[in-house]
Amino acid sequence: MAPWRIGVLKLAVVAMASMPQYNCDPFSDPATRLEDCLARAVKQETTRGALVIASCDLKITGRYVVVMHPPGEISNEELVYAGLPENLVPELRAMRLRGSPAIYVIAADRTVTGIGASRSVLSSRTTDQSTFVEINHLMVIVRNAPPLTVEIGRPAGPPVIQRMR
Repeated sequence: MAPWRIGVLKLAVVAMASMPQYNCDPFSDPATRLEDCLARAVKQETTRGALVIASCDLKITGRYVVVMHPPGEISNEELVYAGLPENLVPELRAMRLRGSPAIYVIAADRTVTGIGASRSVLSSRTTDQSTFVEINHLMVIVRNAPPLTVEIGRPAGPPVIQRMR
């Protein structure tokens, strides 16, 4: 192989390896992008009692739903009452991991079909947020455009997600 090709290959590998840390990885899912955005915002504000406001671009086109699910189980009626469209309840149930708190991002355009792995636009979830922030109550928001704004309180204990808008 020509020496210049080896140099180009090394540069490409370094560029691809550094993409996730700058949130520009095309394969990074929306829930992970949201979790990374929240983590950066919490790390920047260290003052106890301060309200942290994170403005996050999930890089999603079209309509989508974000669900902040607290620990434990929640009935279908509670999910719908909180704002989750009834037709997306089976999708959330297919992604749910036992009783762990989690962040779910679900594509909700009219063109999206299927449930679980056969969905035309895959949904995403993360539970990594539990290492730096708590979700104490169910929150659901339906968005048509970025950014998603999340308010995080910093009480005496660990930071707590308070509201999405």
